[in-house]
Amino acid sequence: MEWFIEHLSQLTPLGAYGWLAGILLLCGLGMPIPEDLSLIEGDESPQPTLPVLQREIFAVPFRHPTIARVRLQSGLEQPMFADSTIVIEGRQLRGEITQLRIGGSDLMTLQDVEDTKIVFPLASLTPAGALRAGMQALQIVQPLMMGQPRVPHTGIESNVAALIIRPTITIPNPPSATQIDLSVDPVIGAAQRVVLQLYEISNSAPETYTFRAPARTADTNSISIPISGVKPADYVVRLQVDGAESILDLDPVSPNFGPKVTIP
Repeated sequence: MEWFIEHLSQLTPLGAYGWLAGILLLCGLGMPIPEDLSLIEGDESPQPTLPVLQREIFAVPFRHPTIARVRLQSGLEQPMFADSTIVIEGRQLRGEITQLRIGGSDLMTLQDVEDTKIVFPLASLTPAGALRAGMQALQIVQPLMMGQPRVPHTGIESNVAALIIRPTITIPNPPSATQIDLSVDPVIGAAQRVVLQLYEISNSAPETYTFRAPARTADTNSISIPISGVKPADYVVRLQVDGAESILDLDPVSPNFGPKVTIP
């Protein structure tokens, strides 16, 4: 009881009102009230608040955009590239304003949106070149329009879906025994992990080599990777960017077989 009286002012920082609430609590519990208990009026003066110029009530229905899956417009099992057109499927995807966020790109306001489907070409992301190879997060954002005049406020965000963007490589120059130059789309970020893989084209105990690209100080779409100890032969070339692999065409009669290089 004494402890309760001693600490009551600390537990109820509302001054006299807090003390009064404590006294009423003691009475309700049937506890005796000390005779020397007194109320001390604080010196704080309430500050007047600014008048309300206009009252508005915004009723927002409960909605939560949900992404069920993201697929290519051309098919379910096809690899995804930086210039692919994707289809976002789910529910409650359309809001008063519907925005899309992918990786490090800007929020993009979408115009043609259905409640269960959004078709979006990745090449239209802004700023240009913002998309990177590897796993990228995709999210739907629906701001709330409030105020006078109506302006966007923080609203509702969907769950996050993952995209795997595959890099595309070309080999602009014949390689040497110590280096391979590659042109890559999309641009490789300075901090992204890049691994070169070489697979010998041979029917008899083919060799495989793996080389880590050196650190970079800036984003680039051209990269030179040092190699060493590679047996002179023809090789198929694959590039990994943050684990996302470039596509190989291993059909021997295909005009696009490879990409391949000859190491002297």
